[in-house]
Amino acid sequence: MKKILLILLFHLFLTTNIKAQWKRQYGGPFWDHGKYAIQTKNGDFIMVGYSESFRDSGQILMIRTNHLGETIWRKAFGKSQDYNKYDIAHSVTQSADGNFIVKWTTFDTLNRNILNLTKININGNIIWNKQFDLEDNNYIGLFGPGTKLILENSDGTLIIAGRTKRITEKHDEIYLLKTDSLGNKIWISFFGENAIDQTSSVINDSNGDFLIVGMMIGNSYIIKVDTTGKKIWEKSYNRQSRVSSALITKKGNILLAGRSVNSGNYAGFLMLISPFGDSIWCKEYQDSFYNFTSFNSLTEAQDSTYYVTARPMGIWHIDSKGNLLTYLCLEEGQSVEDEGCNIFINNVNKHVVIFGSTLGFGGARRNDYFDFCLVESDLNDCNLKIIKEPEDISCFGGEVLFKCSANDSSVRFQWQTFVDNIWVDLSDKGIYSNTKTNILTIKNVTNKNDNQLFRCMIYDTCGRDTTRSVKLNIWGANVDELNYLGLTIQPNPVKNALIFGKKLMHQYPYEIYSISGNLVQKGLTSEIINVNEIQGGLYILKIQNVTLKFIKE
Repeated sequence: MKKILLILLFHLFLTTNIKAQWKRQYGGPFWDHGKYAIQTKNGDFIMVGYSESFRDSGQILMIRTNHLGETIWRKAFGKSQDYNKYDIAHSVTQSADGNFIVKWTTFDTLNRNILNLTKININGNIIWNKQFDLEDNNYIGLFGPGTKLILENSDGTLIIAGRTKRITEKHDEIYLLKTDSLGNKIWISFFGENAIDQTSSVINDSNGDFLIVGMMIGNSYIIKVDTTGKKIWEKSYNRQSRVSSALITKKGNILLAGRSVNSGNYAGFLMLISPFGDSIWCKEYQDSFYNFTSFNSLTEAQDSTYYVTARPMGIWHIDSKGNLLTYLCLEEGQSVEDEGCNIFINNVNKHVVIFGSTLGFGGARRNDYFDFCLVESDLNDCNLKIIKEPEDISCFGGEVLFKCSANDSSVRFQWQTFVDNIWVDLSDKGIYSNTKTNILTIKNVTNKNDNQLFRCMIYDTCGRDTTRSVKLNIWGANVDELNYLGLTIQPNPVKNALIFGKKLMHQYPYEIYSISGNLVQKGLTSEIINVNEIQGGLYILKIQNVTLKFIKE
């Protein structure tokens, strides 16, 4: 397999926002995780995934809604009621007759994960089911999105892709299965001499051949196969990455979307390759708030720009050269666990619809269980943004103030600090200030706060924006604090204790001498110096190179 070394350009940036026109959750009282969705020919949505809420009927959950996300019907099916064995829906496609075919897996009596195809009519009733003696190890688990692993050819035949392990082979392999319109096998081909981690997507190219993408030994791969199941070419891209989806662009190139590892953090990536698999460009993108991005699905707009959805749930708008136009983040209080699985564009009103999984929107969040979700958003209907960034602060300590301003007074401000390589909230649910400016006050700052990082996120029902990170610098022993502060003492004359005019951030040895030069007291500075035991008279206080005179009453 030919390997290509890629040079990456990395994007790290602030978010802008979009407003949800409507958002809906689907499921029952337990875990319902959306995997894959399509938009039907009449504009409805078909969603499939894994469910624990309807186990009496099955673990595969399929839901049909209209174009506004209103439920038309819900169907649960499958074979396993065992909580330790999962039926997982991988993908769904609409056939030429208007019905739907679901690719899913279940455990058989030999404890193998077995491929199934089920055809469902437009009303949610099962037409037929085919179970294959084919182990499908393309395990996407309870987490993570499903991918495009089934498609219908123009003649009604079906193409199914996945990962399998044959008894005669040492490693897992990619399989490509062709069936007739009733799910009967026509041919099956196997590819991959190396360990296959995942098969993520299969699409048709402009010639009617098939492109299979995924991850092999931690690297992205693509294989082109002709209509008889014979390999034409294959390529691997030498980087720690996983391709999740692919599309043929209007110019005939191939655009891959997925996730890579960059300095221990996950970043979304796009890679444009020629029809022969040669790299044109590859770029990475990362959410600056979570430092985690995984691209899942993409689509091309009429203007040849691309929209990508990801985990965390959001919309990335990218031009034809890979330059970021906008990152549009969804939902107040969104969790990094919320995931966009598929994205659809209405090219008339520029609205987008994202299908995915959520722990709940805003105040309706459920911390334990996921739901399917659909969110429609207007790309042009929100301009929430930071208008004044906080600034770095350098000081000896004490009390410091960071300021952040937004263009709207109805937002919530969430200040964060960087601890153990993650951003940690400084307040439970953020702070509403009813003004455009919010101030973070940090008291009792000491040397321990040196180089501490802070930032602020603003958010409302429209979305969020995040400031750059700023640093708190504490001046240490290399700075002459005593002379810098212009040290003074009071009261003078003094009866009981000397108090410094400004608070010292460090402790210093001090000595008190009589006017004749005799040492009468010494110690370490604190907030006060007690002089009760000293007799009345004129004295000299020495702290390093600072000398101050005082009168003891």
